[in-house]
Amino acid sequence: MRRSYVLLVDTCGSPACEHLEAVRRWLSVSLPQTRCVRDPRLRLEASEHEQPDVIVLHIPEASMAAAVQAKVARAFPQAVALVAAHGKRQGAPTCISEAIVDALHRELPELGSRQPFHVLPGVVGCSTSVCEAAEQVKLMAGSEAVCLLQGETGTGKELFARAIHYLGERKHRPFVAVNCGAIQDSLFENELFGHVRGAYTDARNERQGLLAHAESGTIFLDEVDCLSASAQVKLLRVLQEREYRPVGSTHSLKADVRIIAATNTDLRRRVQQQVFREDLFHRLNVLRLFIPPLRDRHADHALLVRTFLRDFARRYKRDTPTLTDDAYLAVEQYDWPGNVREMQAVLERAVLLARGGIITAADLELPCGEVPDQVAGGMKRAKARAIQRFERGYLQELLSRCAGNISLAARIACKERRSFQRLLRKHNLRGAEFRALPPTAIG
Repeated sequence: MRRSYVLLVDTCGSPACEHLEAVRRWLSVSLPQTRCVRDPRLRLEASEHEQPDVIVLHIPEASMAAAVQAKVARAFPQAVALVAAHGKRQGAPTCISEAIVDALHRELPELGSRQPFHVLPGVVGCSTSVCEAAEQVKLMAGSEAVCLLQGETGTGKELFARAIHYLGERKHRPFVAVNCGAIQDSLFENELFGHVRGAYTDARNERQGLLAHAESGTIFLDEVDCLSASAQVKLLRVLQEREYRPVGSTHSLKADVRIIAATNTDLRRRVQQQVFREDLFHRLNVLRLFIPPLRDRHADHALLVRTFLRDFARRYKRDTPTLTDDAYLAVEQYDWPGNVREMQAVLERAVLLARGGIITAADLELPCGEVPDQVAGGMKRAKARAIQRFERGYLQELLSRCAGNISLAARIACKERRSFQRLLRKHNLRGAEFRALPPTAIG
């Protein structure tokens, strides 16, 4: 049976579009014959060896759509042509609309139901940093090693932990999430290990702990940095011996669970400050994943906005509202210190209070003092801020591609190693945070 052939034609003279690249990756999984070419002049020539079923055309301006489609129809009369206009302006929504994705599903039954921008179960994105994190997750899921997830508050650490669990061999067993910061020190042992009857006053019945509930599955320890010194000792024993003892019991039980921990702090620094055990840190730091903040995921802003608007509209049984240009610009310019969780809350409020199906920048109620301050500070201040953002983003991208190899990264950046290291210190970046997973740890 002949497999469908898809041709993606990028006619934009601008740098490669991450939205188009996300669609290419998605199509390539199910359709090995997918091909992407850059052809700014659109010099399409039909041949007997190349007869695509679907052509996705990525063009600079929407006004060119009719002329481009006519040219494609002459070259490939049997192909279905789908046109995507590149979102040049800052804050523009993704150029790969839901209509194009629906058309691809309709014309290409081999694709199944997976959406192009869901890089992991529950995780939406097409930016380079998120796609690289997704690849790391898939590697982690293939092993039983302990994982440490690092990222700011609201970046979705639990979503990534669930993805590791549900992509692994334990996916049919329980996933138990534990907020370590919400458990009192005196109750930690009881909560995690359980107790036997008569262990203490009022312990009339035996009670299983969270480790027992997660048996054969995964236990996710969020905010692991909040554990007290005594709780850290107890957790260390579980990691070392793979066993625990319920409160009041004289017998130890085996802990057949996979452990994933998460923190929004730098555990190395907490070890140096002597508030976190070094041996526990090394036990947790076997496989490590850094989850990027939302301010470093500009390519995902419009995708997340569209996803949240659709989901909240369905939840509250309303028509999906649309954002005005000034609202998209506000989303793009805001730093989102609360990350994805903050964006989710802002858009939920906007959906509930939207009038006439339109959401403006004022409806988002984002802090607006930052932009006027930049304008008041003049061009010099705005330029310094732009350079700061560019430098940090460039360094993160370069270190990711070089797997933390500082010497290689410095050569690619055409800088001396010493000056390159000064740049890293300026932005509080370390090569070790970007190192690839060791083959022996991946399994």
